[in-house]
Amino acid sequence: AIFISDNNNFGQGGFPSRMIKQALNFLGVWPTFDLLRTKGRGYQISEGDGLFYSYSIFNNFGQIKEACDHIHLVNTTNTSRNFYRSATHVALLGVKR
Repeated sequence: AIFISDNNNFGQGGFPSRMIKQALNFLGVWPTFDLLRTKGRGYQISEGDGLFYSYSIFNNFGQIKEACDHIHLVNTTNTSRNFYRSATHVALLGVKR
């Protein structure tokens, strides 16, 4: 089994910000945009988190789905049913037989 509980960068921010990030991801240019945004470092540093990378469990969802027989997603915040679009934090449990 695998359990991941993490922020969803594509569900964070206001509606316009989320739509732009999701469009960039759909077009396959999010990694390039993120490198430009972080001035080539690929990470950011904040007071609360320290060093962190932009990540969403949806970045690896296909790989996890391929390896697991059952996947359970849990929205840890009160948002819409579409976790990718609106959940700021998501937990994933993947179970393999």
